[in-house]
Amino acid sequence: MFCKRHGNQKDLITPLEDKIDFIEQLGADYLYIVQFSESFAALSPQEFVDQYLDELNVKHAVAGFDFTFGRFGAGTMETFDEYGKGRITATIVPKLSNQDRKVSSTLIRSALKNGDVEYVSELLGKPYQLRGIVIHGDKRGRTIGFPTANVGLSAEYIIPPTGVYAVRAEVKGKVYDGVCNVGYKPTFYEKRPDQPAIEVNLFDFNEEIYGQPIKLQWFKRIRSERKFNGIQELTAQISQDKEEAIQFFQDQLKQKKKS
Repeated sequence: MFCKRHGNQKDLITPLEDKIDFIEQLGADYLYIVQFSESFAALSPQEFVDQYLDELNVKHAVAGFDFTFGRFGAGTMETFDEYGKGRITATIVPKLSNQDRKVSSTLIRSALKNGDVEYVSELLGKPYQLRGIVIHGDKRGRTIGFPTANVGLSAEYIIPPTGVYAVRAEVKGKVYDGVCNVGYKPTFYEKRPDQPAIEVNLFDFNEEIYGQPIKLQWFKRIRSERKFNGIQELTAQISQDKEEAIQFFQDQLKQKKKS
Protein backbone atom coordinates (compact mmCIF):
# COMPACT_ATOMS: atom_id res chain seq x y z
CA MET A 1 0.00 0.00 0.00
CA PHE A 2 1.31 3.45 -0.92
CA CYS A 3 0.56 6.25 1.50
CA LYS A 4 0.93 9.98 0.93
CA ARG A 5 1.70 11.97 4.06
CA HIS A 6 1.68 15.59 2.90
CA GLY A 7 0.12 17.62 5.73
CA ASN A 8 -3.41 16.98 6.87
CA GLN A 9 -5.33 14.96 4.33
CA LYS A 10 -9.00 15.86 4.08
CA ASP A 11 -12.09 14.45 2.40
CA LEU A 12 -10.99 10.85 2.83
CA ILE A 13 -13.26 7.99 1.79
CA THR A 14 -11.15 5.41 3.59
CA PRO A 15 -8.38 6.70 5.91
CA LEU A 16 -5.24 4.61 6.33
CA GLU A 17 -6.35 3.08 9.64
CA ASP A 18 -9.61 1.90 8.05
CA LYS A 19 -7.76 0.44 5.06
CA ILE A 20 -5.55 -1.54 7.42
CA ASP A 21 -8.65 -2.83 9.22
CA PHE A 22 -10.38 -3.87 5.99
CA ILE A 23 -7.26 -5.63 4.65
CA GLU A 24 -6.87 -7.48 7.94
CA GLN A 25 -10.48 -8.68 7.66
CA LEU A 26 -9.63 -10.11 4.22
CA GLY A 27 -7.10 -12.41 5.90
CA ALA A 28 -3.82 -10.79 4.83
CA ASP A 29 -0.83 -11.98 6.85
CA TYR A 30 1.43 -9.02 6.08
CA LEU A 31 0.83 -5.46 4.95
CA TYR A 32 3.66 -3.19 3.81
CA ILE A 33 3.00 0.55 3.85
CA VAL A 34 5.30 2.60 1.63
CA GLN A 35 5.57 6.35 2.21
CA PHE A 36 5.00 8.17 -1.07
CA SER A 37 8.04 10.43 -0.78
CA GLU A 38 9.81 12.56 -3.40
CA SER A 39 12.52 9.93 -3.77
CA PHE A 40 9.91 7.21 -4.22
CA ALA A 41 8.06 9.29 -6.81
CA ALA A 42 11.33 9.78 -8.73
CA LEU A 43 11.87 6.04 -9.29
CA SER A 44 11.70 4.79 -12.85
CA PRO A 45 9.27 1.95 -13.55
CA GLN A 46 12.16 -0.53 -13.62
CA GLU A 47 13.60 0.80 -10.34
CA PHE A 48 10.18 0.48 -8.71
CA VAL A 49 9.88 -3.16 -9.76
CA ASP A 50 13.48 -4.00 -8.84
CA GLN A 51 13.71 -2.12 -5.53
CA TYR A 52 10.24 -2.75 -4.17
CA LEU A 53 8.49 -5.69 -5.80
CA ASP A 54 11.62 -7.81 -6.21
CA GLU A 55 13.00 -6.90 -2.79
CA LEU A 56 9.68 -7.81 -1.17
CA ASN A 57 9.78 -11.15 -3.00
CA VAL A 58 6.59 -10.43 -4.95
CA LYS A 59 5.73 -13.21 -7.39
CA HIS A 60 2.41 -11.95 -8.69
CA ALA A 61 0.98 -8.41 -8.80
CA VAL A 62 -2.70 -7.48 -9.07
CA ALA A 63 -3.76 -3.94 -9.98
CA GLY A 64 -6.47 -2.01 -11.78
CA PHE A 65 -6.41 -1.42 -15.51
CA ASP A 66 -5.49 2.25 -15.03
CA PHE A 67 -2.80 1.74 -12.36
CA THR A 68 0.51 3.41 -13.19
CA PHE A 69 3.92 3.23 -11.52
CA GLY A 70 7.27 4.88 -11.83
CA ARG A 71 8.08 8.54 -12.45
CA PHE A 72 5.33 10.42 -14.30
CA GLY A 73 3.28 7.19 -14.33
CA ALA A 74 5.41 5.86 -17.16
CA GLY A 75 4.79 2.24 -16.20
CA THR A 76 1.35 0.77 -16.86
CA MET A 77 -0.23 -2.61 -16.32
CA GLU A 78 -0.17 -3.14 -20.07
CA THR A 79 3.63 -2.83 -20.05
CA PHE A 80 4.21 -4.52 -16.69
CA ASP A 81 5.69 -7.69 -18.23
CA GLU A 82 8.52 -5.62 -19.71
CA TYR A 83 9.66 -4.74 -16.19
CA GLY A 84 8.74 -8.00 -14.47
CA LYS A 85 10.89 -9.87 -17.02
CA GLY A 86 9.30 -13.19 -16.20
CA ARG A 87 10.17 -12.92 -12.50
CA ILE A 88 6.82 -11.36 -11.59
CA THR A 89 3.53 -12.06 -13.32
CA ALA A 90 0.49 -9.79 -13.18
CA THR A 91 -3.29 -9.75 -13.28
CA ILE A 92 -5.11 -6.67 -14.57
CA VAL A 93 -8.42 -5.88 -12.90
CA PRO A 94 -10.74 -4.61 -15.66
CA LYS A 95 -12.71 -1.37 -15.59
CA LEU A 96 -15.76 -1.52 -13.33
CA SER A 97 -18.73 0.57 -14.42
CA ASN A 98 -22.03 1.49 -12.81
CA GLN A 99 -24.79 3.19 -14.78
CA ASP A 100 -22.27 3.64 -17.63
CA ARG A 101 -19.88 5.51 -15.33
CA LYS A 102 -16.46 4.34 -14.20
CA VAL A 103 -16.48 3.40 -10.52
CA SER A 104 -13.83 5.70 -9.07
CA SER A 105 -13.03 7.72 -5.98
CA THR A 106 -14.22 10.81 -7.88
CA LEU A 107 -17.66 9.29 -8.46
CA ILE A 108 -17.88 8.05 -4.86
CA ARG A 109 -16.91 11.46 -3.47
CA SER A 110 -19.51 13.14 -5.65
CA ALA A 111 -22.26 10.78 -4.45
CA LEU A 112 -21.22 11.27 -0.82
CA LYS A 113 -21.27 15.04 -1.09
CA ASN A 114 -24.77 14.77 -2.58
CA GLY A 115 -25.89 12.64 0.38
CA ASP A 116 -26.69 9.63 -1.82
CA VAL A 117 -25.35 7.06 0.64
CA GLU A 118 -27.41 4.26 -0.92
CA TYR A 119 -25.61 4.76 -4.23
CA VAL A 120 -22.30 4.97 -2.37
CA SER A 121 -23.02 1.56 -0.81
CA GLU A 122 -23.64 0.20 -4.31
CA LEU A 123 -20.36 1.64 -5.60
CA LEU A 124 -18.27 0.49 -2.62
CA GLY A 125 -19.93 -2.91 -2.31
CA LYS A 126 -20.52 -2.10 1.36
CA PRO A 127 -21.96 0.79 3.39
CA TYR A 128 -19.89 3.93 3.77
CA GLN A 129 -18.21 3.95 7.18
CA LEU A 130 -16.94 6.53 9.64
CA ARG A 131 -15.15 5.92 12.93
CA GLY A 132 -14.80 8.15 15.93
CA ILE A 133 -15.23 8.58 19.67
CA VAL A 134 -18.44 9.33 21.59
CA ILE A 135 -18.03 12.85 22.97
CA HIS A 136 -20.08 15.12 25.22
CA GLY A 137 -22.66 17.29 23.51
CA ASP A 138 -25.59 19.48 24.57
CA LYS A 139 -27.31 16.51 26.24
CA ARG A 140 -30.56 17.98 24.94
CA GLY A 141 -31.72 14.77 23.26
CA ARG A 142 -32.29 12.95 26.54
CA THR A 143 -34.60 15.75 27.73
CA ILE A 144 -36.93 15.28 24.76
CA GLY A 145 -36.96 11.49 24.78
CA PHE A 146 -34.32 10.87 22.09
CA PRO A 147 -30.87 10.55 23.69
CA THR A 148 -28.04 10.74 21.18
CA ALA A 149 -24.39 9.79 20.99
CA ASN A 150 -22.33 12.71 19.70
CA VAL A 151 -19.50 11.54 17.47
CA GLY A 152 -16.06 13.12 17.24
CA LEU A 153 -14.42 11.76 14.10
CA SER A 154 -11.06 9.98 14.27
CA ALA A 155 -9.93 11.15 10.80
CA GLU A 156 -10.74 13.68 8.07
CA TYR A 157 -13.59 11.69 6.53
CA ILE A 158 -16.01 13.03 3.98
CA ILE A 159 -19.08 13.89 6.04
CA PRO A 160 -22.37 13.45 4.19
CA PRO A 161 -24.34 16.71 3.86
CA THR A 162 -26.65 17.92 6.59
CA GLY A 163 -29.75 15.82 7.09
CA VAL A 164 -31.10 12.70 8.74
CA TYR A 165 -29.86 9.22 7.84
CA ALA A 166 -30.62 5.60 8.65
CA VAL A 167 -27.39 4.24 10.11
CA ARG A 168 -25.98 1.22 11.88
CA ALA A 169 -23.53 1.74 14.75
CA GLU A 170 -21.04 -0.58 16.37
CA VAL A 171 -20.12 0.28 19.95
CA LYS A 172 -18.61 -1.92 22.69
CA GLY A 173 -18.66 -4.88 20.30
CA LYS A 174 -22.39 -4.74 19.57
CA VAL A 175 -24.29 -3.39 16.56
CA TYR A 176 -27.39 -1.20 16.75
CA ASP A 177 -29.69 0.37 14.18
CA GLY A 178 -30.33 4.07 14.53
CA VAL A 179 -30.94 7.48 13.01
CA CYS A 180 -28.16 10.02 12.62
CA ASN A 181 -28.55 13.76 12.32
CA VAL A 182 -25.78 15.71 10.65
CA GLY A 183 -26.34 19.39 11.09
CA TYR A 184 -26.27 22.71 12.85
CA LYS A 185 -29.48 22.30 14.90
CA PRO A 186 -31.23 25.45 13.59
CA THR A 187 -34.20 24.86 15.91
CA PHE A 188 -31.95 25.65 18.87
CA TYR A 189 -29.27 27.93 17.42
CA GLU A 190 -29.82 31.26 15.73
CA LYS A 191 -26.11 31.52 14.94
CA ARG A 192 -24.78 28.67 12.85
CA PRO A 193 -21.91 26.75 14.57
CA ASP A 194 -18.60 26.39 12.76
CA GLN A 195 -18.90 22.63 12.30
CA PRO A 196 -21.93 20.35 11.89
CA ALA A 197 -22.65 17.96 14.75
CA ILE A 198 -22.99 14.22 14.16
CA GLU A 199 -25.60 12.85 16.58
CA VAL A 200 -26.88 9.27 16.61
CA ASN A 201 -30.00 7.97 18.31
CA LEU A 202 -29.48 4.21 18.80
CA PHE A 203 -32.57 2.02 18.92
CA ASP A 204 -33.14 -0.19 21.99
CA PHE A 205 -30.08 1.23 23.69
CA ASN A 206 -29.60 2.85 27.10
CA GLU A 207 -25.98 2.95 28.23
CA GLU A 208 -23.33 5.55 29.06
CA ILE A 209 -20.73 5.34 26.30
CA TYR A 210 -18.76 8.59 26.57
CA GLY A 211 -15.20 8.05 25.40
CA GLN A 212 -16.05 4.79 23.64
CA PRO A 213 -14.98 4.12 20.02
CA ILE A 214 -17.93 4.04 17.64
CA LYS A 215 -18.23 2.90 14.04
CA LEU A 216 -21.02 4.30 11.85
CA GLN A 217 -22.31 2.75 8.64
CA TRP A 218 -24.57 4.89 6.46
CA PHE A 219 -27.50 3.25 4.67
CA LYS A 220 -30.12 5.79 3.60
CA ARG A 221 -30.74 9.53 3.57
CA ILE A 222 -34.17 10.15 5.09
CA ARG A 223 -34.53 13.93 4.77
CA SER A 224 -32.76 17.28 4.80
CA GLU A 225 -32.14 19.29 7.95
CA ARG A 226 -34.81 21.87 8.73
CA LYS A 227 -35.80 24.35 11.40
CA PHE A 228 -38.88 23.51 13.48
CA ASN A 229 -41.31 25.84 15.22
CA GLY A 230 -40.85 24.17 18.60
CA ILE A 231 -39.94 21.05 20.59
CA GLN A 232 -43.27 19.33 19.92
CA GLU A 233 -42.93 19.67 16.16
CA LEU A 234 -39.31 18.49 16.36
CA THR A 235 -40.04 15.39 18.44
CA ALA A 236 -42.92 14.44 16.14
CA GLN A 237 -40.56 14.58 13.16
CA ILE A 238 -37.85 12.60 14.98
CA SER A 239 -40.43 9.90 15.76
CA GLN A 240 -41.33 9.79 12.08
CA ASP A 241 -37.65 9.60 11.10
CA LYS A 242 -37.15 6.73 13.53
CA GLU A 243 -40.11 4.81 12.12
CA GLU A 244 -38.82 5.30 8.58
CA ALA A 245 -35.40 3.99 9.57
CA ILE A 246 -36.91 0.98 11.35
CA GLN A 247 -39.00 0.20 8.28
CA PHE A 248 -35.94 0.51 6.04
CA PHE A 249 -33.95 -2.02 8.07
CA GLN A 250 -36.94 -4.38 8.28
CA ASP A 251 -37.36 -4.26 4.49
CA GLN A 252 -33.64 -4.83 4.06
CA LEU A 253 -33.81 -7.92 6.28
CA LYS A 254 -36.75 -9.29 4.28
CA GLN A 255 -34.83 -8.84 1.03
CA LYS A 256 -31.84 -10.71 2.45
CA LYS A 257 -34.04 -13.62 3.50
CA LYS A 258 -35.55 -13.81 0.01
CA SER A 259 -32.13 -13.89 -1.61
